[in-house]
Amino acid sequence: MSDSEEECTPDVALLPADRSLCVAATVYWDAALKRKVKAFRSDNGCVGGFMLSRVCAHDKCSTTTKTKDETHCRKHGGAGQCAIDGCTRKGNHKGLCTAHHVAANPKFGCPTPGCKKPRRQNRTDGLCGTCVLYNERAARLAAGEAAADAMAAALGLARAPADAKNAQPRTRYVHVSHKTDYKPCAVVQSGKEYRAACDHTGCVHLAKEGGFCKGHGGGVRCTGSQEPGKEAMPCTYDTSITTSSNRYDGRCVKCFCATFPNDPRAVEARKWFKAKEQEVIKALTEFFPEYAWTLDRRFAAGVLERPDALLSTRRRIVIVEIDEHSHRNETCAYERRREETFQQNKHPNATIAMIRFNPDAYECAYTGFHHPSCFKFSKVAGQVRVDPDQKQQWQQRLEVLFWRVGCYLDRSHPEYYKEVPPAPEGRVFYMEELFYDNVAATVTDADRAKMKQYYTRLGKRRAAAGKRAREEAGKADSDSQ
Repeated sequence: MSDSEEECTPDVALLPADRSLCVAATVYWDAALKRKVKAFRSDNGCVGGFMLSRVCAHDKCSTTTKTKDETHCRKHGGAGQCAIDGCTRKGNHKGLCTAHHVAANPKFGCPTPGCKKPRRQNRTDGLCGTCVLYNERAARLAAGEAAADAMAAALGLARAPADAKNAQPRTRYVHVSHKTDYKPCAVVQSGKEYRAACDHTGCVHLAKEGGFCKGHGGGVRCTGSQEPGKEAMPCTYDTSITTSSNRYDGRCVKCFCATFPNDPRAVEARKWFKAKEQEVIKALTEFFPEYAWTLDRRFAAGVLERPDALLSTRRRIVIVEIDEHSHRNETCAYERRREETFQQNKHPNATIAMIRFNPDAYECAYTGFHHPSCFKFSKVAGQVRVDPDQKQQWQQRLEVLFWRVGCYLDRSHPEYYKEVPPAPEGRVFYMEELFYDNVAATVTDADRAKMKQYYTRLGKRRAAAGKRAREEAGKADSDSQ
């Protein structure tokens, strides 16, 4: 039906004679008034409990007109549209939209310069709702900025750049935004945005549940183990677990295997459990065959802690720990307690040196480059093995490990320590962390040249020693005959 055909009955239902039979929000044809109407429920004494509003005469339009005398809605040229040429906004009773009404009568507008919204009559200052909200946020932001400056000065941190892309990775900043309710907080860069940093002083990892990172007790922790016939025990390592991908009923792998030893998941886990540790220990014992390594044994009588690999000489104890994924899921407090246990139960005249070795992914503190893990799960073998694509990286890591271990054991080493360096602040003995995130330890080309020369000399010396041993064994056999 066209606009000129309003005299004709449109293709809509006729308005019932009994108004109470109408359906709410339904368009009808009023034969008496020859127009479309829409029924709305009303309790104001309307006939049959329904109020009728005129509907736009345009085809298939069900929008009601602004007044009962108009034939079209604002969209189709009704008087409800602003009278200013080119303006398609809704007009008021004077035929003007809000913006044009305020422009024609400034006294009705918001007093804020540049604001085109009408003033609020219930406020003495006349500010519109938008300006009120803006001023409140500006005041809170100013207070937050002042508090952030004070916080940054107290903690010795820099203010975060406005754009997170310009921030340095793995660096703590002080930041204020609407996401933090305009309260200053320590943040670190995470992709294209800032996220809250761990509450532990100086930590550059993201905060988890509880305000701390996984290494400082945040996140969801393992519920512990309960071996058959024994009492429930808390998790020895206080391990953090990922709830979205955890396959072991809220437990870490070690506690799950101890609690349910016959579960198919535990049987499958044993195929790759400690696979990385065994690979490192195998390489370590093969490279240093002249030393008697103690592997995964108690540190001392009555001590439950078990170093991954330990070598004890007259005056020093060298411990090698294989920390998968940099032990991000284990708390620093647990690691410090473990180190204190070693220090308290060692021989009084011995000095401990520990090397922590990460075989998995890490980010270089100098270049920011992400190095992938050297291991992957082999579907063919059904267990974790060295990734064929990362064999070169794995060999380079092992060379660095051998080089650092040799610094404490081999007197012919170019950088042999006559005395073990003192313990750094917060530690009970000297420690090195190899291939850890955010650890300023790298190997230069000059270091690799030294390592190559050292390994060449070491190989020749071992070959000569093996030759002498075979000659002596042959001479002993001939004398016995």
